[in-house]
Amino acid sequence: MTLHSNTITGYKVFNHDFTCRGYYFNGVGTTHTYAWTPVLCESGFHFCTTLQDCFKYYDIKPHMIVCEVTATGYTDAEEDCSKRTCQSLSIIRQMPLDEVAQHITDSKYAYWWAMDIG
Repeated sequence: MTLHSNTITGYKVFNHDFTCRGYYFNGVGTTHTYAWTPVLCESGFHFCTTLQDCFKYYDIKPHMIVCEVTATGYTDAEEDCSKRTCQSLSIIRQMPLDEVAQHITDSKYAYWWAMDIG
């Protein structure tokens, strides 16, 4: 667990209605704060610092929303992946899916992208 005074930039995938795991994020330009200490895979707001890693945890769907986010406060990280959880998450911008596709370099994810998005 690390307290970050500087901002970490990353990516987050949402359902078509800006929900994720039952929490409504209100869209671009909002900041969400978790009142307690975040624990990876248990609590806090999760994101990845590498866009492609998001698809280890979320299915590729035509109606998904992918956003660039920033995180501050306490964070918890996974050792072999860019997955993080944080205390404060700001949604900076929604990325067009064609821009997201440009970041997909792993052949497995590229195949899923081609099958599910086109």
